Amino acid sequence: MKSETKNSASEARRLARLKSYGVLDEKEDPILSQYAKMAAQIAGTPLSMVSLVDADWQFAKGSFGPVAPKLARQETVCAHVVDNANEGLVVNDLSKDERFARSKFVTEGPQLRFYAGIPLDGDNEGSIGSFCVMDTIPRELTVVQIEQLKVLGKAVMTHIEMMRMAKRLEELTGEPAAASLRNSEERSAKVGDIKRALVRDEFVNYYQPKVDLKTGNIIGAEALVRWIHPERGLVQPSEFIPLMEETGLIVEAGRGVLERAMEDWRAWSDFNLSPPQIAVNVSAKQFLDDELIDDIATALASSGNKHAKPLSIELTESGLITNRDKISQQLRTIRELGVPVALDDFGTGYSSLSYLATLPVDVLKIDRSFVRKMMTEIHYMTLVNNIIQLAHGLDLKVVAEGVEIKEEAQLLKLLRCEYAQGYLYSKPVNAGDFAAMLGESRGRIGKQRWDQLREGRILGSATALTLSNDGANRVDDNASVGQDRHALIAREDRVR
Repeated sequence: MKSETKNSASEARRLARLKSYGVLDEKEDPILSQYAKMAAQIAGTPLSMVSLVDADWQFAKGSFGPVAPKLARQETVCAHVVDNANEGLVVNDLSKDERFARSKFVTEGPQLRFYAGIPLDGDNEGSIGSFCVMDTIPRELTVVQIEQLKVLGKAVMTHIEMMRMAKRLEELTGEPAAASLRNSEERSAKVGDIKRALVRDEFVNYYQPKVDLKTGNIIGAEALVRWIHPERGLVQPSEFIPLMEETGLIVEAGRGVLERAMEDWRAWSDFNLSPPQIAVNVSAKQFLDDELIDDIATALASSGNKHAKPLSIELTESGLITNRDKISQQLRTIRELGVPVALDDFGTGYSSLSYLATLPVDVLKIDRSFVRKMMTEIHYMTLVNNIIQLAHGLDLKVVAEGVEIKEEAQLLKLLRCEYAQGYLYSKPVNAGDFAAMLGESRGRIGKQRWDQLREGRILGSATALTLSNDGANRVDDNASVGQDRHALIAREDRVR
């Protein structure tokens, strides 16, 4: 009886502590959702959540993946973390743990198998909630991963504390609420601008060439979306891509990139420019859209020659965290259409090597951050070399991103990397400039003539190139792309 009174008193103090934060409701916080996404990337899991637990319910304050916003406390694993706040909880296989084997979340619904939870604001009387990662397959975390999650858990609690302070300040002054309203209005206005821009076809494709490191020939290009605003001019992708991702407009915008890429490819082909394969980035949200395969098939048909393999698809490694099974199936279907697949930004997404070995991809793209550091840090050169060897062992080709100087290209060539992309060869250019880049020895199409043929495109400045003796498109390694190259590099973004 004395023990029950003590437990009841402890629970009352825990609930009072939870109530003091003033954030217990069913609304998710976008910053906490970002922390959940980071946790999923660290652990390599498809699900993650910041949960707060009161006497009866668990509330998801931030989440990554399909997580229920509210669940009865007795139906959750997080309740065990709340009760064991000094230890946290890691269960490699919930179906083999007698505490959870018969629970609904194991036998029904998501059929969870793995769970790891870090207590939030825990003490001897319990925690206010849990910061957890989950998976539908059994797995283990390394010591390093667990320590990284603990550090991230402290950041989560810091943000929750800031939310409490902001709420108190709002009660005293009302200023944060007004600022929040202004931010909301600005965001709504931006979303409205994006929607109108989609209707008015204000988005265009720019193209950045991919080059064969052995021959210097252009063997492909990546399509990058740009917004030509009627009043502001060129709007940088960092201003609209995140909003597109949040609102789901990225699906419509991505469909437009696909269509324009194949329209441009066909136009280049009609003028005997021998266009290379065009790579289009596809976001995780697009992969979860049921119309993606039809969109790709339609775009391929518009190229007029799908047998020439005019299109390839790129997916970021971090994008694989969301619904891996469905994305893998989509990738297999895409390859059946004759469209190769590249895994973009490889090395930054925490995907497991065993998963990579079964993933239906054809190309690995080394993230630019590794390329940038490999010339000065031996560990990064070793890492780049290992990625290339790993890719070759899996019969994959390799593209190095962000190549800026000739020495980087030479080192990558020595490491047997096949292809490179970056400002050493060209910044992203509009369709007209890329057409000029593809001029053949039979007679190069002039930029002015291309402008006339493609009226309505917003065209930039041409990129320096030379034509090889055999008529192939070759980028001159010694050609300058301008003294502002490094400033331009910081502004380059790609569709996700």
